[in-house]
Amino acid sequence: MILNQPPAPKQPDYTLIEEQPLAVSYQLRLSPEIFYFQGHFPVQPVLPGVVQIHWAMAKGLEHFPIKGEFSRMEAIKFQQVIFPERAVTMHLSFDSDKNKLSFRFQDGDTPFSSGRIVYSEQE
Repeated sequence: MILNQPPAPKQPDYTLIEEQPLAVSYQLRLSPEIFYFQGHFPVQPVLPGVVQIHWAMAKGLEHFPIKGEFSRMEAIKFQQVIFPERAVTMHLSFDSDKNKLSFRFQDGDTPFSSGRIVYSEQE
């Protein structure tokens, strides 16, 4: 164990590429040093799906007027695994009438994951 080693980053480098009132897109730089690649899996690291959902929720809360608490997820699909150093774009949109955050991770025409996070109607 190396003492005084800085902790591994838990976030990618985000570059904002498009922003609208209810939609935003980021280019993600996925360094192999990101904490979530460690041990998942030793031979070929992949980005866990739960981390993709967490990043989408965190950025969604930064950009949109989301009310209430997390309620459930809908239509969650993981189509391709994401490896370190892969070019990934994260698209987020928010339906304020339904209080739903939609996310999509992709590289050009290659989809990685998508789904919707539903928030309770509490104010």
